[in-house]
Amino acid sequence: DDPVVASQTDSSSTEPSRRYTIVENSQQLTLFLEQLRTQREFCLDVIAIRVAARVVVDAPIHVLFVTTPGADRVMAPARLVVTAGERSQLTLVESYAGISGTGRGFTNAVTDVVLGESAVVDHYKLQREAADGYHVAAMFVDCARSATFASQSIVAGGAIVRNDVFARLGG
Repeated sequence: DDPVVASQTDSSSTEPSRRYTIVENSQQLTLFLEQLRTQREFCLDVIAIRVAARVVVDAPIHVLFVTTPGADRVMAPARLVVTAGERSQLTLVESYAGISGTGRGFTNAVTDVVLGESAVVDHYKLQREAADGYHVAAMFVDCARSATFASQSIVAGGAIVRNDVFARLGG
């Protein structure tokens, strides 16, 4: 009866293969996992990047999300799925920017990174949203045997900013 954030998928799917369960069955953790499930369901548009096995991407891949609340309140669900095949290498820059208005922006971001065996991903997150905006993010990293994932985060804006990272080390 452990909550599942996402279930196993087949290898032909662009969705990450992941199963998280509760280690300590507290009400607070159960609620948190339910919120993550809801967060993923809100993301209607998904940016999916797939790097094939044994491919080395020389230039960084930059994904930019921009929130423009104008005079209204805006919720911006952002979903990024990155799959790095076996022995592949890439650098990913994930950026969030916001333009101030009289409204307030709320970014609700989910990033999934799946690394095949011996894959290498260097990840940089830049969060530069409006000073009165909110940014809540969850990153799920699934590393196969001998994979390497390194992440750096720079936050320069936002009234409330939260970044949670969940990693599963395989092999």
